Amino acid sequence: MHITITGSRGSGKSTLAKRLLSDLNLQPSGFVTLPYAIEGQRRGHYLHSLVDCPDQLNDLPISVLQAPRYSIGIPDTFATLGVACLLQSLAAQSDCVLLDEIGRFETTVEPFLTAVRSVLAQQEKRVLAVVQKEPLPFLDELCGWPGCLHLDLDQVGREAAYQIMFSAWR
Repeated sequence: MHITITGSRGSGKSTLAKRLLSDLNLQPSGFVTLPYAIEGQRRGHYLHSLVDCPDQLNDLPISVLQAPRYSIGIPDTFATLGVACLLQSLAAQSDCVLLDEIGRFETTVEPFLTAVRSVLAQQEKRVLAVVQKEPLPFLDELCGWPGCLHLDLDQVGREAAYQIMFSAWR
């Protein structure tokens, strides 16, 4: 069973995903998005692939902070590294596929959206997807994906959500 987690910014979505993987001793393929800083100041986020992607550089920027609370996306990262990472993740020796996280910057990158849909459509590997809570069609599609256990941390407390996830995957 695949799991999608959503919730407000800072609700602990990624922390919950990491805890589940650690407690169940699962080695994921997939990706994480992480903040980067310049001179100690947060300047955006980058995509880190958890699998080797031949002919692709890892740790590429996905967003750049232009002003306080205003970032722009870098779609090419999703179209290249993002797609390669997702395709390699299905073939990788891993326990599950982690998508941490999917948000607004990639919702217009059709090759990436197609790859995400392919990962969710397969049943060989479980998928744990962290999805930003924004009213966008693709994000809504992910949170309503058929056969997925969907948890909204704004509706279900973090500890209750963890117990549900743990029970579903142990």
